[in-house]
This record gives sequence, C-alpha cells and structure tokens, in this order.
Amino acid sequence: MGGKLSAQANGLFDANDAPGVWALFARYVDVLGVAHDGPEVELLVGAAAGADPLRPEQPLRLDKLWVAAGASLHGNVRLINGSSQTVAVSQAELTARAPGDDDAGGTAYGFGNPQSGQVAPGAQLGLAGDRPFGVSEDTCAGVVCTVEGGQCRFTVAQ
Repeated sequence: MGGKLSAQANGLFDANDAPGVWALFARYVDVLGVAHDGPEVELLVGAAAGADPLRPEQPLRLDKLWVAAGASLHGNVRLINGSSQTVAVSQAELTARAPGDDDAGGTAYGFGNPQSGQVAPGAQLGLAGDRPFGVSEDTCAGVVCTVEGGQCRFTVAQ
C-alpha cells in the first residue's frame, strides 16, 4: 500500500503512423486482468512544418493531471508564429472537451482569459486560464460499486 512505480519509455513516430491527434497515457493491468488507464495527454502527429502558423513553442502545462469535482485546473501554453506572415487572431483561449465529444460537435469549455490581436512572424502568444469542475461534471459522483458474486453493481449512494 502506498508504493510508487516509476517507468520510462520512448517511441518513434514515422511516416507510416496515422496522422492526427494521438492520446498518450500510462496503462497498467492488475492481477485480475483489468486494465487501468491514467490521464491522457494529446500529441499531434504528422502535421507538416508550417501547416499551422501558430504552433506550441512549449507543451501545454497543467497544474495537475487529475481533477476532482469542486477543484480547478490551471493551464498555460505559449504559441509562436512560425510563418513569415502576421497572423490575425480573433479569439484564442485554452479549452477542454468532455470525454466522448469531438471537435465538430462537442462542447468546448473555456478556461477564461481569451486573447486576440495580431501575432507578428516569430512572435509569441501566451494563453493561460483556470477551469473549475463542478460536481455535475463528475459522472461518478455519488456512485458506489458493490461487489456481489464477483460482479460489480453500481448504485447511487444514499
């Protein structure tokens, strides 16, 4: 109880890997064969250099990777204009998307502090904000698992 397991790994992406947003996470399998996935971090794979004039100069940084209902998450990222043209930004803001939502039809939850303006070639645009998570967003809040005959039965706590 209370132990810690540390591991390191690396991977090589090449032209055969599917382009797009990949989710990276730690996974362990317990002695019962149940897989447990940790929080995801997204990584864009396969975008050609210069395909998007504003690109992260540093990875998105979060103050925590696990947020309980009632807590806030703080994030920040610095984008750089890697093109030779000034980029007009009408609104840039850190956003979150709930599990199961997609870019096309999903709801974007803003972290506040939207930015706008002109970003000159080589210039940076810093984004930072905070997002509180309420109890209504925690689908497991008040849910209890009772094991009967080796099966888990979920019920709402009374």
